[in-house]
Amino acid sequence: RPPAPEVTGIRGPAPSAIKESEPSQIAQSKISFEEKESAFETDKYIIVISNVGGSIKEIRLKDYDNLKSKEPLELVRIKNPNDYIFAVSDPLARALPATIEYDVDKKDGMIICSARAGDFEVTKKYLLHNSKQYIELQLFIKNISGSNRELSYLIIGGAGVTEASDQDKRF
Repeated sequence: RPPAPEVTGIRGPAPSAIKESEPSQIAQSKISFEEKESAFETDKYIIVISNVGGSIKEIRLKDYDNLKSKEPLELVRIKNPNDYIFAVSDPLARALPATIEYDVDKKDGMIICSARAGDFEVTKKYLLHNSKQYIELQLFIKNISGSNRELSYLIIGGAGVTEASDQDKRF
C-alpha cells in the first residue's frame, strides 16, 4: 500500500477550534418582515407555504385523522424558517439566505414563489396533485447580474416530520 500523499498549504482553524454549532450559526438569518402564511388544499393534503423562503411550513394529511382531535393528521409543523421544507440557501448565507421574503402566488394550478437576492432571482413552482400524496417542486435560480457569478446552494428536503409522542419516534 503506498503512503498517503502529503497535503500542504491549507490554512484553517485547528480541529479543536471548530465547533459543531458553527454551520447552523452561519446559516441562521434574521427576518426583517412579517411572515405571511398561505394554505393550499388538495383532496389528499393541506400545505401551508410561508413567504419566508417561499417554503413549506406545514403539511396535514386528509386521509388520516389525529386520534385525539379527529382533524387531518399533522405530518409536518416546522418552527424554524431555516428548516422549512424546500428552503434554499447559500451554505455561507452570503448570496442567498434561506429567510428572504418571497412573493407567493397561485397561477395555472401551480403555486409560484419568487424572490430576488443580490445577483440572483429565485423561482419555486409547486405542483400539487389533487389525487396523489406528493408535491413536485421546480426550482429556478437565475443570475441577473451582467457577469458570471458562482453559487453553491443547499435545499432542505423532507424534514420536520412530527411525532405525537416520544414512542412514535421509533417508527
